[in-house]
Amino acid sequence: MNQNIKRDKWYENRILWRAEQHKLFDKRCLRYVDAPEKVKEVIESCSKYKGIPVLLFFRNSELWTLLTTNEVVSFYDGKLRSGELDLVQKKVKIKRNGSNGSNQSNSVKESEFISLANLGVTVWAPAGSELFALMNILQMFPLNIK
Repeated sequence: MNQNIKRDKWYENRILWRAEQHKLFDKRCLRYVDAPEKVKEVIESCSKYKGIPVLLFFRNSELWTLLTTNEVVSFYDGKLRSGELDLVQKKVKIKRNGSNGSNQSNSVKESEFISLANLGVTVWAPAGSELFALMNILQMFPLNIK
């Protein structure tokens, strides 16, 4: 089997395994293959992503994040941001919301952004358990291929 195909299948398996652990598919996350065609058209019109698309967090055409076997791609504020998974180096943290009078613990719970510190990239995810699940998935990278 081609090394790239083997790698992609291993990454896809690990991403889906971790997503299942977090019960992401009971929430606001889709397996990309299960996304409606209109949603896929939005993603594909905005992004020339690399790898096999695996997970999708989608609020609307202006706010979404796609996790592939090669990269994480996020669209918000009218701009596309992306980072290669193998360069994440497990350096992932919540990007706190700006001060709006709420205490710090609430800003963590209400945050919708994850900073990939090693890449200088910020990605969107729905606040709460989905954000923490995506963080947990991103912290796996880079993976060792077995």
